[in-house]
Amino acid sequence: HFVGNSSIGKSITLRIAGSVWGSDYIKSWNSTGNAMENILLLHNDGLACLDEINEADLRTIDRTLYMLGNGKPKERMSKTLVNRNAPKWRVNVLSTGEQTIENYLRLAGVSMKAGQLVRLPNIEANAGKGLGIFDSLTIADTPAKQAELLKANTNKYYGVAGIEWLNYLTQNKDTATNLVNDYIRAFLAQYPTIDGQAKRVANRFALVASFCNCNLACEALHYLGRSKMVYAHDGS
Repeated sequence: HFVGNSSIGKSITLRIAGSVWGSDYIKSWNSTGNAMENILLLHNDGLACLDEINEADLRTIDRTLYMLGNGKPKERMSKTLVNRNAPKWRVNVLSTGEQTIENYLRLAGVSMKAGQLVRLPNIEANAGKGLGIFDSLTIADTPAKQAELLKANTNKYYGVAGIEWLNYLTQNKDTATNLVNDYIRAFLAQYPTIDGQAKRVANRFALVASFCNCNLACEALHYLGRSKMVYAHDGS
């Protein structure tokens, strides 16, 4: 959950992440509980991008955190008083908002449990470099121009990298699995004293970060380089 003031570039992170898989990938927190179930189910085994938690019904936030942690909605009964078969999912979520998850739960009058925060940990969106969410300017001379260029290009180029990444994984499953597992072990070895909930969060960060591992990235990008890969920056 990226936390920060308005207009620092939080939403562009969702655009970039979503463009890996397709267009119009950002969904709104301003959804009913049933609609949120459908969003999570639709993105099963993938990524769901939820923008502007401050627009959500406060009751939906608590319910969504529950569904994220359990991988399914709460049980329901049919009209004949028989438990319905509940859908299940496994999904990573990126979220944005101007306040922390804790603050929104307090506003909803929800008694917080530590496990709720593990399901969607807060990340400070401001990189602290005076550039909003960016830590450098590489394709424009101002943060606003860089964000606009990224937005424009993710509107044009999308959906290629995710499919090619899956192609790579299906054809190199053993190699990729070994590289990921090696990296996760090395990542967690840097934090030998953490346990419990902190380790659960670290495991998820390690999994996501494993693609940034040089060996895995080189393997995958070498494969992608042979495909019709299009980057989200003109001319790169």
